[in-house]
Amino acid sequence: MSSPDLLPAQQAFAEHCGAEKSLMHSDFPQHAAPKAFGIYDERRESNRRFTFLIDKEGVIRHVIDDMEDMDRHSRETLEIIASWG
Repeated sequence: MSSPDLLPAQQAFAEHCGAEKSLMHSDFPQHAAPKAFGIYDERRESNRRFTFLIDKEGVIRHVIDDMEDMDRHSRETLEIIASWG
């Protein structure tokens, strides 16, 4: 997971969701990941809300683009990760 949130917040989220084994990354304040994925809004200095699920081979397997339903990102991500075994 790459997020503008600092790593302690990401770790607390992962523990809460039972996803401690997920790879997490905080790139604040550089925002390198959202810039690389084309979802960084320079004017607002913030990310658009996307979730990319990337497998162990580095292939993007699923993208969630939903600014309205924030819970969908975590709910759908956990469902998909669980289906990967």
